[in-house]
Amino acid sequence: SPAVTASATAAPTALPTEAATPSPSPSQTVKATATESAAPVSPKPTVNRLADLPDPGLWAATLKLDPKDYPKVDGSTATLPLAIFARSKVTGETLEQSDAVTHFTTTGPSWIALSERAADLLIVYEAPDEIKKQLADKGAKLLSKPIGLDALVFLTNKGNPVDSLTHQQLLDIYTGKITRWNQVGGKKIEIIPYQRVSNSGSQALMKKLVMKDIKMMDAPTILKPSEMDDLLDAVAQYDNSSNALGYSVYYYVRNMYKVPSVKLLAINGVLPSPESIASHKYPYINPFYAVIRENEPADSPTHKLFDWLTGSDGAKAVKDAGYVSAKP
Repeated sequence: SPAVTASATAAPTALPTEAATPSPSPSQTVKATATESAAPVSPKPTVNRLADLPDPGLWAATLKLDPKDYPKVDGSTATLPLAIFARSKVTGETLEQSDAVTHFTTTGPSWIALSERAADLLIVYEAPDEIKKQLADKGAKLLSKPIGLDALVFLTNKGNPVDSLTHQQLLDIYTGKITRWNQVGGKKIEIIPYQRVSNSGSQALMKKLVMKDIKMMDAPTILKPSEMDDLLDAVAQYDNSSNALGYSVYYYVRNMYKVPSVKLLAINGVLPSPESIASHKYPYINPFYAVIRENEPADSPTHKLFDWLTGSDGAKAVKDAGYVSAKP
């Protein structure tokens, strides 16, 4: 699939490009009212892959690698800023130089890339179940260690009066038992529940952390954007109303793709924040990882970078880049 680069928006990894304005599923006919018909559509934000990163030269890294020896790093879209920051610290490149040569294929494809030696090291979210099966079938032997924490977050348009949902309400929405916002304290309008494509990191987290063994209802392709920015745009602009509900990962929404008309929902009364993620008070927390092949030589640049990322320097880099470290 086409790569996500540090300087250009990726093409969809699994589905053709979606229509610009999503339409509801056949069972969800939206009846927008005059009060919901809102303002003109705002200009599309851009994905900020440098994500307000600090100057990498503020402290000296214990590892130094020549840029020509630097491993090929792949991973999840939301970990791109960390990958850029780590490369800049270790090589001495500027952030802009590291940005220009950092190319990611997104969560699912990156795990496959590592197993097929198309990548050397991953900074990545958990693999979707279908990718785990492919790796098991291949007999892939990979070594992973958690380096940071992120959260699956739920979002809606700021025009929606609902500020919080419970875990049970989310289950009921994504199994089709709850279909209207007034059933959860909102307006008497249909809920348009977006999902993600099956090989995305956020879909893997949705199934693991929220649905568990409960099957999600089927959604039409138009309600399953292949890219996270497309989902945020859809939630922000769906029918110029506050019908839509979607999910993403916290770092991406907070740091990389800021949409003013989208708000995060509290779950069981707890809003996602760096503090509630670090304390695990927010319910949907999951680590992200540094990953290499098990047979990687200990003295290789790849293993040295893995050791650096999973050590004290790596924990500091994770925090500097605006993530929550997996280390206390």
